[in-house]
Amino acid sequence: MTLALDTNVLIDLINGEREIVRRRYDAALMSGRQIKISAIVMHEIVFGALLSARRDHQIALARRIATEHEVVDWTHSDAVAAAHVRAELERTGRRIGSFDTLLAGQSLSRGWTLVTGNAREFSRVRDLEIENWTRL
Repeated sequence: MTLALDTNVLIDLINGEREIVRRRYDAALMSGRQIKISAIVMHEIVFGALLSARRDHQIALARRIATEHEVVDWTHSDAVAAAHVRAELERTGRRIGSFDTLLAGQSLSRGWTLVTGNAREFSRVRDLEIENWTRL
């Protein structure tokens, strides 16, 4: 099973903010699970680094994580899946953030499990497999 890391989980890993996230990450690696990072998540990480008071340090951390896992580009199939997600959420009045919609669509398109600390929003997306690494 392939895991896709959401931005909030990746930030926790980069900054070492939550020990539980690190333990679950290490367990996933030890069990042989593949971990991917969407180019959308890298956009969010680099954007945050560019605005950081410790810009150079944060950019170096982002580069390091990008070399440790495959950063996956956005494709036509991802876009179509995300459009379906967005349309369904719009129809039901249960929208989520734009980047979250794109990540959900990409994860659905590729059969990934999305690892997030934001399960409340992502649980609105039908058929999306999620894991919340921030809860005990």
